[in-house]
Amino acid sequence: MNTVAAQPPVNVTDSHLYLDGIPHDRFAALRAQPGIAWHPYGDPTDDSAGFWAVTRHAEVKEVSKNPEIYSSALGHTNLWDLEADALEARRSLIDTDAPDHTRLRRLISSVFTPKNIRRWGDLTRSVVDDVLDDFEAADGGDWVDLVAAPLPIRVILAILGVPIEDADYLVELSNYLVEGTGDEQSLPADAFGNTTELRLLPFNSPASHAMFEYGARLADLRRHDPQDDMVTMLVQAEADGEKLSASEFRNLFHLLIFAGNETTRTALSHGAVAFAEHPDQMQRLR
Repeated sequence: MNTVAAQPPVNVTDSHLYLDGIPHDRFAALRAQPGIAWHPYGDPTDDSAGFWAVTRHAEVKEVSKNPEIYSSALGHTNLWDLEADALEARRSLIDTDAPDHTRLRRLISSVFTPKNIRRWGDLTRSVVDDVLDDFEAADGGDWVDLVAAPLPIRVILAILGVPIEDADYLVELSNYLVEGTGDEQSLPADAFGNTTELRLLPFNSPASHAMFEYGARLADLRRHDPQDDMVTMLVQAEADGEKLSASEFRNLFHLLIFAGNETTRTALSHGAVAFAEHPDQMQRLR
């Protein structure tokens, strides 16, 4: 793979870039640049301050297969660099390389049996039907509020075994986590009873502390009172005599709740906009 150290044609970290929607033309310009592009930020005199922008499928595949060169465990970019202790404190599946990544995948994949996946598929379809029925009964409305936001979190909670009455709380925490990627936060550092340094928490947010605490409580409940849900399966999962540690479980729980919720909500929202702007594609889908 060739690499280029030249300034990329677009600053993907500039929030103003996204004010008028997804800048597809700018992304196309970035993909047209050969190799992978070094994207500097922060101190202009520090050659290590930045990240590689991997923008094409072939390069993503190559990077994913070469952890010795392109490591997830040795560095992590959240539009800022993480110190070693901060990375270790928040380390999850996406922040590891083999052999730790292989061990975690082996533990977690034991839960995703064909039988469980079929059952979760049925559960997902049931939740989708309920959400869309409610949307239709309300004669439509705000797609984000009534469909895109509640749908993914309800599916995730149902699969994990989280009480549905906690959905609003976990959505609130997820919203605060997104906010944590910006320059300012509306939460004080000690919100939700947090006493951990913010730099040691995902998204530098006390909402991560709250999500960690919630996940730990639920895991403890399932250890003492197992249920037919994913949390029970994860705390019981064992491979080669090993189980998920407390920190591995809490970071995995955080990842499952946030990554599956916020990203799917955003994809559903952008998908609705795309279909509205391109009705011919909606017609093809129908």
